[in-house]
Parts: sequence; C-alpha cells; structure tokens
Amino acid sequence: MVKYFSGKYKIAVLAVVGLLAAVSVSAANYNEVQFTSDTTIYLSGLGINITVLEGSNVGSFAVGTSSITVALVGDSNGYSNITFKSSDKYEMDSSDGSKATCGTNETTLTFTIGDIKTKTVVVYPRTATCLTAASVVTLLGGGGGSSNSQTQQQQQSQEQTQVGDALRAKIAELLAQIASLQAQLGITTGGSQATVAPFGADLVYGLKKNSEAKRLQEFLISKGYLKAGLNTGNFLSQTMAAVKAYQKAKGIRQTGNAGPLTRAAINADLGIK
Repeated sequence: MVKYFSGKYKIAVLAVVGLLAAVSVSAANYNEVQFTSDTTIYLSGLGINITVLEGSNVGSFAVGTSSITVALVGDSNGYSNITFKSSDKYEMDSSDGSKATCGTNETTLTFTIGDIKTKTVVVYPRTATCLTAASVVTLLGGGGGSSNSQTQQQQQSQEQTQVGDALRAKIAELLAQIASLQAQLGITTGGSQATVAPFGADLVYGLKKNSEAKRLQEFLISKGYLKAGLNTGNFLSQTMAAVKAYQKAKGIRQTGNAGPLTRAAINADLGIK
C-alpha cells in the first residue's frame, strides 16, 4: 500500500506514480494508494497545480504532463473515492463526461464507486477558469469612471465585443450548472412548491463539500445522531459515527457509509417512496 503524507506532490514522487501507471485496473488493489493529507499535483505540460483532497483512496494513480489517470477499485469492505480541487478555479473534465463543480473560491471534481467494482477515469484539467454567477455580474457591472475620450470609448467597445461571446457561453454554462446543483440538492421545480428528492447515490467517507453529504448530515442532525453545526458537506469521522449509530438503530450492518439499505431507510423516514 502506498501512502502519501506530503502536502506537495511534485517531481520526486512522479517516479513512484509512473510505476503505478503500469498497473492495470484488474491488477490494482483496493485502497492501494491513499492520500492522508491534501496533496498538490503539478502538471508540467499545463504549468498548473491540482490538489487531491485528504481521504481519497484509489487502486492506482498516474500523473501525465497534462492529465491524471486513476483506477477506482471498490471492495466489499469499503469504497474507492477521490476528489480533485483547484483553488485557482481551473476547469476540469474527464473521460467519463464528468465536469468540475464551479464554486465561489474553487472547482472540485469527485469520483466514487462501491461494492466489488472497478473504474478507470482520466481527468483533464484546463488552463481556463470557470465563472460563477457573481463573476459574471462583476464583469458586466465592473469598470472605471466615465470618459469623454473617443479613444477610451473605442477601447471599451472593443473589450465588450471580445467578452460578449464568452459571457454568453458562460451564462449558458452557469444555467446548466444551476440545474445540476438543483438536482444535487434534491430540488425539483414542478409547480410552485419545491419537493425533496430521495437519496439516490451512495454516500461514503472522504467526500468533501458534497451537497448530498450535507443533506445526509442535516437528516442525522434532525434525528439526533449528529451534533448541530456539522452539516458541512464533508463526510469524515463524526459523520461516519453518526451513520453507524443510525444503522444500528435500524438493524442495518454498521459500515458507516450510506449504501442502498441505509438510503432506503432514510428515504422511508423522510416519507419518500
């Protein structure tokens, strides 16, 4: 088992990672690569840093010059998961079609599988940064003082023309992200009254800033299994302990992860079919 304790993951470690690249998915082992702290990955072809969050664990992990390849290897005793973060808000997409979530201060991209399953994904960070709704408002409403100079007016006109198409594309992307966030939060907009959607995906230890994990925490708080104020969206030790307590009360095997049986019990308690 390979464990990374360093917060900086650069050239000295790439030799080890290069060896892991040769491991096929079928040969990779559950929890073979564990990240015990937030770890910085430098992509030399792009000249940017991407962070792998603490608690991530995969079967194999390989860094290229402009991409990262991971093999997620599930196990009957646990789940394989990994979360990438860019504090510079670089866009990220992947070979399975997943795209990074654009937040106020960062972008994140998470992959998780459970049971006895395997999955290989290639993550492609981009040098382009994402725009939130606040960023678009700033761009549309920002600017310096007025001027009667014809040259300055022409420059402003040129700048507006240059960003116009990009802004329209970003607005369309933001609208799609809003729809995606609504789906993650379990909100549907049919009619005038919002309804809560059922928990439909497994929630496991190590998730960071995850909206479904936050919903789970809010449910556990409402039932008295979790201390108020811990609805952070970070699925760590206290949340796992609360899930185990809930599973014990429901007669479910106490794994600490919210799998199908646990989700079914929660949905039943919420009155959701």
